[in-house]
Amino acid sequence: MMELSTRTLGDWLEHWALTTPDKEYIVYSDRNLRFTWKQFNERVDHMAKGLLAIGVKRGTHVGIWAGNVPDWLTFLYACAKIGAVAVTVNTNYKQAELEYLCQNSDMHTLCIVNGGFLTGEHMKFTSDDKLCVCVPLFHCFGVVLATMNCLTHGCTQVMVERFDPLLVLASVHKERCTALYGVPTMFIAELNHPMFDMFDMSSLRTGIMAGSLCPVELMKHVEEKMFMKVTSVYGLTEASPGMTASRIDDSFDVRCNTVGRDFEFTEVKVIDPETGEECPIGVQGEMCNKGYNTMKGYYKNPEATAEVIDRNGFLHSGDLGVKDEEGNYRITGRIKDMIIRGGENIYPREIEEFLYQMEGIKDVQVAGIPSKKYGEAVGAFIILHEGVEMNEFDIRDFCDGKIARYKIPKYIFFVDEFPMTGSGKIQKFKLKDVGLELCRKQGIEII
Repeated sequence: MMELSTRTLGDWLEHWALTTPDKEYIVYSDRNLRFTWKQFNERVDHMAKGLLAIGVKRGTHVGIWAGNVPDWLTFLYACAKIGAVAVTVNTNYKQAELEYLCQNSDMHTLCIVNGGFLTGEHMKFTSDDKLCVCVPLFHCFGVVLATMNCLTHGCTQVMVERFDPLLVLASVHKERCTALYGVPTMFIAELNHPMFDMFDMSSLRTGIMAGSLCPVELMKHVEEKMFMKVTSVYGLTEASPGMTASRIDDSFDVRCNTVGRDFEFTEVKVIDPETGEECPIGVQGEMCNKGYNTMKGYYKNPEATAEVIDRNGFLHSGDLGVKDEEGNYRITGRIKDMIIRGGENIYPREIEEFLYQMEGIKDVQVAGIPSKKYGEAVGAFIILHEGVEMNEFDIRDFCDGKIARYKIPKYIFFVDEFPMTGSGKIQKFKLKDVGLELCRKQGIEII
């Protein structure tokens, strides 16, 4: 019977240092840097003593502003052992953002061990697994779903300091990794790297694609070409971060077309944003979560907390979803991303999934473009595979007769990249302004 763990981060580290002292825990394949559980635990103890010597104590808030460098995890565990609070800082922050963080440095990331443990259980992780981690450690994807998984299962964590598709492929090949994590754009970069066929991916058995909406066609390609059963975890930082997850034993259809079912020991509901009532099976509403994984609140900001946690204790995600009869959830989009064209509700995810089926399209995002006549019009931002030539008429011809006319993109932009966050997520909210600027440059009139 599955139970939540009561061990702390320090307890887990000590456990593996005693149980499997000579087993490799942290590996940087590109520089052949390797630490066993015993070596890493000793390194953590040395850093903890150093922190104490400079006045860091229980409750002190200590920041780390770095990429996935070798001592990032040393710092995290050292803080945990002495009871200090590790403040993880996005490496893409600029001066104004850093000043704000320093002034409000109580805003910290709490590593919830059980989220990582349950994630590993969903993929049947054991101490024999080797997980390649190329997602940022300052993000929940890296520090919880990856690091806490490895910590609670005693497996090897193969690190990539800064995402590079070639380095990821080489690390998987050299270390014979059994699992790989990434956001959709990372997997796209790996699959489409010109040297992809030079590397052996056959050691992979599973992994997670998450961080943003995952195209079904992309998940299919990853399964076929990288030999791994892809799972997904849906949630947000405020849910530590998982609300739902697919399991490795789920069918291909469930793993590729849904985000699975509730995390154990949590309660997920699809709630009508208008009435606050739970939606029936098959009816779209807002994804909400309640459980041990839900944050207590935004630090010193009760107003912001009240906006996302209702009187019944449910965290409101802002995402739209549907629950099916088997208890699996399908994410249909963001409430704020929905395009309203002349009174018609249009969900970008639906159009993106459709366009992904068109040969030659590498990646696509759909967003609303302001319209004088309709309020909003559909805009498609398309990245093509190298060497592919395509124009807007090709896109409209592909759509004609297959999707409703009001869903066919009015504006079609061929771009080289999307605006991204430091953790690899696409900043869809910026696409409207990108589209308006492209229309201005190309002399396209907004109607």
